Amino acid sequence: MLAPELVLCAIALGFGFALLRAARRRPVWQGAAWGLLLWSLEELAWWVQRSEGFTAAVTPADALFYAGAASWMTTLIRLEARDTPRWGLLIVPALGLCAAALLARPSALLSAVVSSLDLLLLIFALPVLEPALRGQASVGRLLLGLGIFFRVSVHSAYYWLGEPALGLLDFGMWGGSYALMGLGAYLEARELERRARFWPYLLGVASSLGVYLLFLQAASVLRASMLVEAALLAAYPLLVIVLAFLGVLYRDRRRAEERLGRWLALLERLGELEAGVHSTQTLGAPALMKRVLEALQPVFPDLVGIEIRNREAVRVGKAALYVKHFPLYADDDAEGRLYFERTPSPSDAHDLEVLGPFVSEKLRSALSLEQWRHRALTDPLTGLLNRRGLERQIPRLIDLCHKNQRPLSVAMLDLDHFKRINDTYGHPVGDRVLQALAGVLRRHLRTEDLAVRWGGEEFALLLYGAGLEEARRVLERVRAELGALDIEPIPWNVTLSAGLTGGSVPSSEGLLEAWILQADWTLLHAKEAGRDRVMVSEPPRSPDAEPRGTAAS
Repeated sequence: MLAPELVLCAIALGFGFALLRAARRRPVWQGAAWGLLLWSLEELAWWVQRSEGFTAAVTPADALFYAGAASWMTTLIRLEARDTPRWGLLIVPALGLCAAALLARPSALLSAVVSSLDLLLLIFALPVLEPALRGQASVGRLLLGLGIFFRVSVHSAYYWLGEPALGLLDFGMWGGSYALMGLGAYLEARELERRARFWPYLLGVASSLGVYLLFLQAASVLRASMLVEAALLAAYPLLVIVLAFLGVLYRDRRRAEERLGRWLALLERLGELEAGVHSTQTLGAPALMKRVLEALQPVFPDLVGIEIRNREAVRVGKAALYVKHFPLYADDDAEGRLYFERTPSPSDAHDLEVLGPFVSEKLRSALSLEQWRHRALTDPLTGLLNRRGLERQIPRLIDLCHKNQRPLSVAMLDLDHFKRINDTYGHPVGDRVLQALAGVLRRHLRTEDLAVRWGGEEFALLLYGAGLEEARRVLERVRAELGALDIEPIPWNVTLSAGLTGGSVPSSEGLLEAWILQADWTLLHAKEAGRDRVMVSEPPRSPDAEPRGTAAS
């Protein structure tokens, strides 16, 4: 007949080698693998000692047991998902019962101390089990904790029942502890939580119930007079285990429902990226990336930044130590980066693998649309809005003025003697002058202001929140800065003329168009008055009013 120790040796050896191979992907589990291998040698040593009749205070099997327990403790200490025990405190009374049982036989105090290492192992496991009890870690952690609890239980039963050999209960619990610890660690190391589905829960509850029945059978034979006490004592750990598994099932279901809601919201927000590009807003790569970041953060709370690297890096949020790369364009070196505050969990890493191509496609499509939109609505030479771009922005700007009751001033600008520059020095020099004026305008405009290349050397400015006097001061600063520029090879100072009107809240798009016409008419008067000046006129009060002469200069 095959010795029970050899069966236990084979169970621990099989799970140990399987876990050692799986630990190549997650080295933190190597300590657990070596712990199982050492315990398999412990069982082999027990078989040899029993066969040879070897007895001593501390045997080679005891030394192998110490080494295996130490290896397991290194893994439990190194695991990242740890938390202060709260739900795990439900096990504390059971730990007290086990400790009392270990000390029930004073004559075997040394053996009880040796066996209490299993109790210490369970205490080390409590911070690791806590996230699993809250539904924040995998069921593999619960199976691992259940296996350790079985080890404590078999020692407790051994000393409480006072019988050196408990038969099926003894070896069943030892074998079950090896199998459950090895299986739980294997599921964690191989990240098989998603494939495991329901059967680990069923296995955990069924094995707990089986051990309970075996314990009652052994107690009925060895301590028949205390069968009721034994049943009540064993029922408490069983109840804790069953409640823990049911609690995890409930939390997994609730978390799955919440996660589904976040995923639906994520997909909806990613789908809105292209709609945002088609709107009147000027987005650009940073704004698009910010939308993607805000859409992803409810699903991945540790996500803190997103970056696109192409010819230059554009980042929204902040950089962090943990990075997830995803390709942006298949035929280019451009890539995207997601930054996390801590290492993504196995489930998050799986979700990112699935989600990565979808995010890349949506971001790539939105950026491409934004690039085409930018080309269609901006002047390629100066980078300012063109007239079509202004038409797209006017409704938003009027709504902003009405919402905040802020005035709007409109100016038309024209470079003086620009034809002379082109005729004398050529169009490349003329282009540099236009770009220089565009740069000056950018430096003096605020976020909501609009600068437009109206055509040729003529520009339009829409100054949000500025009355006529404030807008005139802005134009004077622009005129002074442009006149101070030294643009080679032009030997004279380049100047501009400007016409300004508005200064109140526009009631309609038609009225704003009348203001633009009035500003253009005022610009013409500034040219006729000698150029290099800013002239101001009263705005029309209705869209149908004819342009009027200037009121001030």
